[in-house]
Order: sequence, then structure tokens, then C-alpha cells
Amino acid sequence: MRNKELEKNLRNAISGCKPDNIDGILRQCDKQEGDIVNMKNKSKTLLRAACCVAAALVLIAACIFGAGYYRSNQVSTVIGLDVNPSIELKINDNGKVVEAAALNADAEKILDGLELRGTDTNTALHAVIGAMVREGYLNQLANSVLVTVDGKNAQELEKQLMQQINELLDKSISSGAVIGQELIADDRAQQLAQKHGISVGKAQLILQITDKNPLLMADDLAALSINELTVLLSSGKVDDSEINTSGQVSMQAYIGAEKALAAALAHAVVEPLSTSDIEVELDFRYGVIVYEVEFKAVNMEYEYVINAVTGEILSDKQKVEDGDDLVSAPAFNAQTARDIALKHAGLTAESITDLDIELEKKNGLDIFEVEFKAGGMEYDYDINAQTGEIILWHSKADDDREQPVVPETVSVTAEEARAAALNHAGLDASEVSDYRSKLDYDDARAVYEIEFVSGGYEYDYEIDAQTGKVASFDKEYHEGEYGNAAAAAITPEEAKATAFADAMLTSGQISDYESELDYQRGRMVYEIEFKSGGKEYEYVIDAQTGAVISGEVEADD
Repeated sequence: MRNKELEKNLRNAISGCKPDNIDGILRQCDKQEGDIVNMKNKSKTLLRAACCVAAALVLIAACIFGAGYYRSNQVSTVIGLDVNPSIELKINDNGKVVEAAALNADAEKILDGLELRGTDTNTALHAVIGAMVREGYLNQLANSVLVTVDGKNAQELEKQLMQQINELLDKSISSGAVIGQELIADDRAQQLAQKHGISVGKAQLILQITDKNPLLMADDLAALSINELTVLLSSGKVDDSEINTSGQVSMQAYIGAEKALAAALAHAVVEPLSTSDIEVELDFRYGVIVYEVEFKAVNMEYEYVINAVTGEILSDKQKVEDGDDLVSAPAFNAQTARDIALKHAGLTAESITDLDIELEKKNGLDIFEVEFKAGGMEYDYDINAQTGEIILWHSKADDDREQPVVPETVSVTAEEARAAALNHAGLDASEVSDYRSKLDYDDARAVYEIEFVSGGYEYDYEIDAQTGKVASFDKEYHEGEYGNAAAAAITPEEAKATAFADAMLTSGQISDYESELDYQRGRMVYEIEFKSGGKEYEYVIDAQTGAVISGEVEADD
């Protein structure tokens, strides 16, 4: 500190001493000039003067110390380090750690025994990363770190920290991946962090990912580690051009694309040489990182979802090849589609399991397909991805649950069942027509089968005869809405021939054939089902043009 600054500080410190009576003291000095001074009183005066000087010096020292203490404890920058442990380092202007805060239980384990207060940023960084390596949170299977900076010179410090962490990971576990970001004030991130007990930095990264991929849901991603989030960023499913990354994320925990493809081909009983248009991509489904495997073979399209860690086949679909329908960017994300379905079903996110959401083109519309289970029921929704309108929905008993014993008597009357169906549909008895009801048994359970028409739609319900609850329901356009003028232009036999030709089968190879003329989304169609060679086929044929609208095939259960 320069002399003038020191003099100023001293002057300010002294001016704070009490009493402030310099003029009075000088007047006393003038008054005493030429007088005989009593030495005893003089000694007391000197003692008081000495005490005043000493007090002034103490005050000066206290002021200087206080100013230094304030500066050393004033936080100018906060550094967030996320792996699974989440730690915040609060730094002062001198680059010293004021506080190291644990944001979760794993972080408390890391900071236990580490004395970081007063250390410089570089030393603290070495200590924290080293502890994460020793405790196994960073290793060759999971090597990613998220660093979030909030404060002075955030961008410059972010780059320095990313470089330092990469160097530390290279030395300790051979390689590492680092994501860097500057903290941005965002209420959504704050709310997500509070909801799931994660750091605001991690919440900010998750929202960046979900904003880029509408099929990913923030609530689901909150449970993932930073390494899993980094894998998603590297998968190509997310545009990471605006996210600062360095290094290479570890993929050693996953089975790899080749094994995922081999598992899918083995399940489909398809030879590799007979396939085309093979695509294998990493994604996030069913709460885990997965491989999505798609390929074509013998006029069929195959789609598989395979657990990227265990190799388990989580879902498989096969359908007749119908060309490539490109899906437009949806107007909202998968989480919103889920919430629309849950609101309609009267359920909460915490009450459902086996959630699956896909974005597809159906009959010219961009559709979110939402499927989930709850309370012994399976729910299927088709939601317009541009408008949010529920186009179709269906609910049925979960086939995986234990089937109940057939009751000898029923507890619900036909009128009570009717009231339950109308209440669920949000309709009054005066608003429906063509009402039909009968008591039957479905999967060893007594149910009322109820059908009626209202507002251009046909409703189909099953009401549990013991509990009065809705066991299943369906809603579709009613033929009467469009009148009977649009008679089918092709015969049932012509529709049958079209389906057989598309499936490359002959009548002699077919069993359990069923055909029905119906309406779907305002269009008259033939719904055709049959079996052949251990597989079940389902076709929808346009009754006016004879075109194949859809075709699906699956293993015969």
C-alpha cells in the first residue's frame, strides 16, 4: 500500500476514536504555559495520554484487520463441480476458498476430512477431483465432470477449470470428459433443482438437453449421472453446438452398437446379409440409456430398444414396410404430452410405471404415442404433436397382473355401471344414443360391456361388476357422423387380396381370418386380422382406394 493511502487509512481510523477533543487538549496546553505543574497530576495526565494513544493504535489495527477479514471472506465467484457428488467452492477475490459446500450425501463423503478453507482454487480443485477418483465416482467407466461458474470473469475461469480438470483426469484415469457452463439466472432451473434435490448447474444442463430434444423429459434426466448426460450429448440425439465440452466420454460401461444389433437380429431371426437401412443409435428410454436399433428385411421394418448396459431387449416392433414419413418438429415436448395424457386419465407422474413415449407420423399427422401402466391398467394415448389434441385413447387391464377369481355374484347394478361410464366420459344420459349394455366375463372377471354414441363418437366401456371401476374404454369416430353415402368402393374380398399380397402370403397359409368395415379418423377402412407361420398380422385397408394404410406383424402369443 502506498504511503498516502496508509496515511489516509490511519487518519480515518484515528478520527473514529472517542473522545474527539483535539482542540480542547491544545487549549489546555496553552493554559498551562509558564505555570508550575504538579508532577503528581502531570503523571496522571501523561498516563491518560498514553492510554489514548494506545487505544488509537488498537483501533487502527482493528480497522486494518477488519478490512482484511472482510475482503478474505467476501465471495466473488462460485464454482460448481458435479459428477454424482455435487460440490460448491465459494472463492474470494484473492482466489482463496471461503467455503466448500456439499450439496448431496455423496458430496459430504468427498469433503469429509478435506480442509479446503483458505486454500487456493487450484489446490482445492486437485483435492476434490482426487477424492472423487479415490472414492470411485470418477473412473474409466464414468469419467465426466460438469463445471459451472458464477461470478467474475466466469467465461475465462470456465476455460481454465475445464483444462485443469481434463489434465487431472488424464493423469489419474487415463482420460476424461468435461462440460463447462456459465450459470444463467433461470427460474426453471431453480424449480427443477429444488424438485429433485440436484444442483442448479445440473438442472441448467438438463434443460439445455430437453430444449434440444422434445422426446426427453427433465424429470427423468434428473436421476442420471453427469456421465450419462454426457453420453446423451455425444449420441447425436441432442444438438450440443451451444454446450462447451472437451475430452472424450467413456463408453466402456455399454455393450456397444455391434452387440446391440446382433441381439436384435437374433431375436428377429434375420440373417445380417438380408438386412438393409440399418441404424443403431444411443438414446434414453424407460429410465435408462438404450440402443435404438432399426433395420429392414424382406419387406418388413424392425424396431428394437435394447438396454445399453445389460443388452436386455426392452421392446420390439415389426411392421410391413410403408415408406418413410418424415415427422415435423413438434409444438411441445414429450413431458407436456405425458402431462396431457395423465390429466385426462386422472393420474399423477408418481403413480405410473413403464412410461414410453414415441413421436411418429400416423395417417398424415404428427403423433405423440404415450403408453404407461397404473393401478392394474394399461393406458395408450395418441396426442396430436402440433395441437395437443387427444386423437385416440385406450385403456385395458394389465395383462401382466394376476387375474382375479370369477365372482359368484356381482356388486354393481347395470344402472350403476351406466352411471360410471357416463361419468368417465363426462356426458349426461340425455346426450347419448344407441346405448347398449350387457353383463359378461372377460379374463375371469365379471364386467358390464357398455356401448353408446355421442357427439360423433362411439364409446366402448367395460365396467368392473364388483368394484364399479372402469376396466377399459375406447373412443373412435362413429360411422353415423359421416353418413352412409360414402359406401365402400372395394369389396371385402378385394381388401383381403390386398392384405395377403402385401404380406406375401396365400389363402392356404392363413388361419383365424377376421375382417370388419369401420371408420378411422373420418375414413372408411377395412380392419383385417389373420395368423400365419407363428405370427399375427393386422392390416388397415382404405375402403375407397384399396391402399394399405397400415400393416403390423408380431409374434403369435
